[in-house]
Amino acid sequence: MNQTKKIGLTLFFVLFFCCSFSTDSYASDSGSTAREVAQDVTESQWQMMKDYFSQTPVAATEGYTIGTDFSPDFEQSCQYHERNEYNYTGSAKRIITKITSSDPDTLEVSYSNHTIQMKRGKGNNDHVLVTIEYHLEWSFRVQEKVLGTCWSVNDQIGSTGTFTDSIDVTVEQIQFTVTPKSTNRIELNLYDPKKIDPLTFVDYSGNTGPVTSYMQEKPDDSKLGATQGKFVFSDTKYTQAVVIPFTVVDTTPPTGRLKDPLTMELGTLPNLVDLFDYEPYDNDWQTVDILSSFDFKQLKKGTQPIQLILED
Repeated sequence: MNQTKKIGLTLFFVLFFCCSFSTDSYASDSGSTAREVAQDVTESQWQMMKDYFSQTPVAATEGYTIGTDFSPDFEQSCQYHERNEYNYTGSAKRIITKITSSDPDTLEVSYSNHTIQMKRGKGNNDHVLVTIEYHLEWSFRVQEKVLGTCWSVNDQIGSTGTFTDSIDVTVEQIQFTVTPKSTNRIELNLYDPKKIDPLTFVDYSGNTGPVTSYMQEKPDDSKLGATQGKFVFSDTKYTQAVVIPFTVVDTTPPTGRLKDPLTMELGTLPNLVDLFDYEPYDNDWQTVDILSSFDFKQLKKGTQPIQLILED
């Protein structure tokens, strides 16, 4: 009887020793699993950030900014987080090291350890890809589950190399807008579309690339007062026809040129038109009045200055 009891006791200790040995044999696997846990723990807040930017269009107004805050470095804690045969208790971080925009002219990106902001620029791409580089850091106490019992194994403290993630951000388009000025004036009978750029008659914004224009309907410049013309403006994406109001004015003086030299018989009264190289004219196509401030019959022999006035 006594001998049988001793044998049973010996077998019990052998089995216990084998179970204890298995605990140490799995401990090294907990290190590679810790990286996966760090990814899991920080994923929820990270995904919320991505969803915000992918689902929030950036307005077309230059300088408009959207942004979101998060816990510093996306740090999150966990308690008994189960992964494979391990439980992890501790915290993990997802630390951003670089953010780039595929089109900084359209969308400028800035960040700190607790916020990301995106600012609308002058560009006009409707989608911008934002690329984020980050790495993980973690510190966990680890337990291994063996036959229903949790055993403490090696703590896991570590970090990773660089990971890359991206967000497709929707950007509202800046509309090409052309607005006529309210002070446009053209001279009576003198408007020439080849000499005056139609862009001087409008204010424009939101254009992609250079703006070109041409006249579709000429403004009526044959009479004084209000009139209008129709012009077409284009950038590299859009074309817009615009009716532009004008006021026709007459600020152009009559034109004439005296003969040089000018000779006449003493004591005669010349036809004033004959004193010019050509008949004086004006832009209103009306006859030009020629006025003199002195009496030609009283001119003396010799060279004399004369002054004539042209009046429309």
